[in-house]
Amino acid sequence: MIPLSHCPERHPLPAGTHFPEPDEKSSAASKDPQQTRNAWVVDGDADRRTSLDEWITAAGGRPHWIPPGSLPGFLGTTSVCGLVLLALDGGAGCDGSDLKRIDACKRAGWTVIAYADGSDQWSLPHKSRPLLAGAVRRLDSADPAFPKDLLQILKRSFDDVAEACREQFQIRQFMRRYGIVGECPPLLAAFRQALRFSQFSDLPMLVYGESGTGKELLARAIAGTDPKRNTGPFVAINCTAIQPNLLESEFFGHRRGAFTGADRDRKRWIRSADGGVLFLDEIGELDLGLQAKLLRVIQENRVRPVGEEHEIPVDVRFLAATNRDLERCVAEGRFRDDLYHRLRALVVQLPPLRDRTSDLPLLVSHFLQKHSPVSNGSPPSATFDFLNGLQVLDLPGNLRQLENIVRQCVLSRRGAGPVELSDLPPEWLR
Repeated sequence: MIPLSHCPERHPLPAGTHFPEPDEKSSAASKDPQQTRNAWVVDGDADRRTSLDEWITAAGGRPHWIPPGSLPGFLGTTSVCGLVLLALDGGAGCDGSDLKRIDACKRAGWTVIAYADGSDQWSLPHKSRPLLAGAVRRLDSADPAFPKDLLQILKRSFDDVAEACREQFQIRQFMRRYGIVGECPPLLAAFRQALRFSQFSDLPMLVYGESGTGKELLARAIAGTDPKRNTGPFVAINCTAIQPNLLESEFFGHRRGAFTGADRDRKRWIRSADGGVLFLDEIGELDLGLQAKLLRVIQENRVRPVGEEHEIPVDVRFLAATNRDLERCVAEGRFRDDLYHRLRALVVQLPPLRDRTSDLPLLVSHFLQKHSPVSNGSPPSATFDFLNGLQVLDLPGNLRQLENIVRQCVLSRRGAGPVELSDLPPEWLR
């Protein structure tokens, strides 16, 4: 699988990318510049507190202190933006606990500035470890130039974080337009990358993701933001649901009389997507023989229907998705190497639900609202115990399975109160 990077993208979004106007209530925090000028200090040295508070304030920020042992709980409950100033406790080098703290902050979407007394004297490998773990800078807090260097870095970083937070808010609004719910950094990074890739209208794209992670929703968003194809057709095909004897005809169309039952000319999928996007879900299940013919269509932009003597030009963008490790499939001879490399010109990977635990309340609220009309009532809320119960469940079906569980709870619950832990189906309570 292609690993998903959790660090924020630094490339600008394509010129002309349009974001919807946010509503006044939801954008209140994004309009307050102070909400993005927080500096959270993880440092057990009380003697440094006064100086750090002064330097952060001088840079236009607001200092907040977190005991090192409280960092995991803090990251699990906050959604604010800002910087983390992290004191490294590794002595002569950055140790495992330091690296875990940096990685946890980075995964939560924070910008990390790491420092330690005497770190300029560390060996090169030890100097590099905080940066490789995700810190944007590593400073020597015993260096006389530390206050000046930190002040300059803080000023630049506050501006960068403010811009990143504004952009993340806009991306979340844009995701909502396409029915994609979530705010966790891995999902935002994937969608941001998809927005950039959508501008390359003639390049194929491969979307990795487990079953039920929303690959088709992402593909529709890519098609909808493609400047060349956003008004064209979007044709979605599930490669696991095609009858083997009809594969070639369904993909390429056929001429009347080409085979028994072909009573008229048919365009079928590829030509039906002309001028737009063809989405091939679960491409890893496609027959090897058809893979070779599909590769030719992608390379030549021409298709020959069954029974037709001449090829017909087409203008289609191919988006493919899979829950398989295609590289392994290639090694095992189950997927063509040349098609694999053609499709992976651009790659996006969607995170599974188990890596999106912070999104669980948003997702449950979304599904409760979506399915409340089924129960002829107003959208119910969910209790803390219900959310905790869902969080510990093994849900290999990801969002699709979560939605099914929430819908079942809405249909079977009694009364008009919030959805309780007891509303979960009995098989999930064991």
